[in-house]
Formats: sequence, structure tokens, C-alpha cells
Amino acid sequence: MPLIQRHLSELKSFIRSNPKRPNPTDSFAVQPHRFQHMTHRKLPKTPDLIYVPQIIKWLKNKFKFKVLKNAWDPEFSEGAFIYGTTRAVCKITDIISRDKPQELENLLTFSAKMKLIDYMSTRLSKVQKEIIKLKPDDIKILVPLHVALSKNGNKKNCRVAMRVLGLKWKNDR
Repeated sequence: MPLIQRHLSELKSFIRSNPKRPNPTDSFAVQPHRFQHMTHRKLPKTPDLIYVPQIIKWLKNKFKFKVLKNAWDPEFSEGAFIYGTTRAVCKITDIISRDKPQELENLLTFSAKMKLIDYMSTRLSKVQKEIIKLKPDDIKILVPLHVALSKNGNKKNCRVAMRVLGLKWKNDR
């Protein structure tokens, strides 16, 4: 009990000394109701995973990414592509968890959007929707499985199939 009182007095002095009104979501220190949870153990870090690709496919994909960079788009970066894919996965899982399919507009092709909306409405339970949201740290494996380069006249198209594996602890409320 004295520990909580000490933290509360520190919190009060912090609030008095801070001229700007703090945003409750920005800092643990300005949320006194959260002190009751200090006795609970913090969840351990999720383990890192190892993905062992099929070496021939991996080499083909690396070669196609080199062709993409050298012949089609000199500004292409595989690292930036992986980063963007991570952000896209996080955004889509956030939309699914909030059950807001209208926000998928302009993020997916029409057919992919329709498939995902159907999947959201018919196959995912409420609990699955709640826990599907991923943060970048939750994504453990994100690797290209297949890279397809195609050219139709002057139009160039690159399709990349990705394997995404996310891992996180489920918080029981």
C-alpha cells in the first residue's frame, strides 16, 4: 500500500509541475488507475522464429528482385518493400480487428477486398477479430515466396506472393 501512495504522490507532483495537460494515452505515469495492474507479471517476449526457405526458389526470387531493380526500377529496394509490406499487414489486421471493411477501399484490389470482406463476415469470430491485430514487432516471418515479372506492351507488372507469420501473446482480460 505505501508503494502505491508513493507513486500517487509522485504522479500528483508530476501533473502539477507539467504546464501542458498530459494526454492519458501518452504516459504510464499519468494513469493512476493502471497502478492496480503492477502486481501482474509482464508477458514474456515472443520467441524469434527461423524460416528455412527452399534454396532454389529463394535464389530465383533474389534474381528476380535484382532484375526488377536493374532493368525496371532502379529505386526499388527489397528492404523498403519488406518494410512497406509489414506496414500494410499491420494496417489490414487493424481494419479487421475494428471490423471496418469500408476502410479497405483503395488498399486492395477489388477481388481481394471482396474476398476479405466475405472472410471477415462469414469465417472470423468476434474473438478472432479482436486478437488478429498485429504490430510490426509481432511479425516474425515475412518472406517472398514467389516473384512474377510480366510485361504487356509498355506495361510492366510485378506480383509478389509473401509468407507472413505473426506471433503474439493473447491477453486475457
